[in-house]
Amino acid sequence: SKGQVVAIGKSNLTRVQITPDISWAPLAHLIVYYIKDGLVVSDTLDLNVEGIFANKVSLSWSKNQTKPADEVSLSVSTNEVNSFIGLLVVDKKAQLLKGGNDITEEMVNQ
Repeated sequence: SKGQVVAIGKSNLTRVQITPDISWAPLAHLIVYYIKDGLVVSDTLDLNVEGIFANKVSLSWSKNQTKPADEVSLSVSTNEVNSFIGLLVVDKKAQLLKGGNDITEEMVNQ
């Protein structure tokens, strides 16, 4: 939820059921309070919410290994229609240089 309020509400019940949403990922802070005789009583709970990557992407090459000038194809599929997919193919030698521009799942979760 990246620091934004994603849900608010109030209830007169002593038991409240909530269902986490993908927008809460990767971490949501639940704050519950009540007021009795002018005194505010509160508690918080951190909820780890999985599924920050709701749109799953899968890739498969037509060949596991190839030679220069050989034709290969890459199959890309997603579970969301009209998804925008960006691709970058990098020579293995360039990858060994570790340019520091790779994006990891951990970086997205931050």
